[in-house]
Amino acid sequence: MTPDEPEDRDALRVQMQQAIETFRHLTTLFVQCAGFLIAIDGLLFGYGLAQKKAVPLLIASLAPVGIAFVLLLVLSNGLPMVYVAVRSEERLLPREVTVARTFVMTKYPLVYSWINPAQEMEPNERNRMLANPPMRGMRGSKTLMISLGIGSLAQLALFLVALIWFDYPFM
Repeated sequence: MTPDEPEDRDALRVQMQQAIETFRHLTTLFVQCAGFLIAIDGLLFGYGLAQKKAVPLLIASLAPVGIAFVLLLVLSNGLPMVYVAVRSEERLLPREVTVARTFVMTKYPLVYSWINPAQEMEPNERNRMLANPPMRGMRGSKTLMISLGIGSLAQLALFLVALIWFDYPFM
């Protein structure tokens, strides 16, 4: 679209809605994957204690790491949708406080500071940037990542206690 052409506001609205819906879908996928990993973690943990075997406890300690990995994947795949939503909102409502921009600014300030200058970039450079997001900005809530790391370490410690202290067989 050239600067001389008028913008199609309906097309921008649909584009913004689709970007937000896609991000919502990715968030739903994350919740489903996290629920599955939590269920597997509980089953392996219970099985390991009931059967007095250490290997299920070791495998269960990987579930929080899996949840963190899925979260990073969802956020990195959601970055183009976030960019489209923020850009569409800014074109539709310039100088207004909007939902997507406020969400990204408050929850993921590193991501916002990273995608905000992309509006003035040439298209090829912007596409390369969106295809290779920096993972440090994708961490999202540091509290969630820290608690998942602590949970994984605690379960790994339980594996070692069961293996060494309680003499659970490895298999």
